[in-house]
Amino acid sequence: MSSVRALALLAVAALAAGCGTAAPAPPSRLPEAAAWAAGPVRWLLLPEEIRELGQLRNVEAVAGFRDRFWARRDPDPGTPGNAALESFLERVAIADRLYGSPDRDGSLTPRGRALILLGPPSRLRVAPPPLPLRPRPGRPAAEAGHREAWGWVASDLAPALRGVLPPPGADGEWRLVFELAAGRERLIEGEALLAVAARGWLRQP
Repeated sequence: MSSVRALALLAVAALAAGCGTAAPAPPSRLPEAAAWAAGPVRWLLLPEEIRELGQLRNVEAVAGFRDRFWARRDPDPGTPGNAALESFLERVAIADRLYGSPDRDGSLTPRGRALILLGPPSRLRVAPPPLPLRPRPGRPAAEAGHREAWGWVASDLAPALRGVLPPPGADGEWRLVFELAAGRERLIEGEALLAVAARGWLRQP
């Protein structure tokens, strides 16, 4: 499926959903480092990079860290520009547009995280929860929400990314499932997939 059609699917699905909660920012000694790590780049930061970032002691060191961070992800350092950075910024902009709200950036939501790490899915299914949610006082039944299942096949993903992911399902699909209700959003299936996806952004030897 083309990326244009895949993004169109995401846009349609986003019309019916609220935004998710942002993950906590990694700790850091410097406000400049903490502010950068609190943004959508958090999804690409590896554990060892978070530790290194927390040890930086001046803004010059932070600037150098950021340069090295993106250099490690540049797929072709011998050419001008950095395709990984360009792809990241493009996906952040799309996620903010599709999933953002006045008080939350869409790139910091669970679906924003998935879009940034894996790219747009080629398969998207929307379904109600498997069991109706029992109404609560002050909570209308209409807020029960729905689920979105996102799927990717091998041709959707870069070879480097496929190399770090666990095997796909029996149908050849990597799948994430999100639950969305009353402006809240959470990933309910596929955390193991996203947990390793950031390493697929590193430049391969």
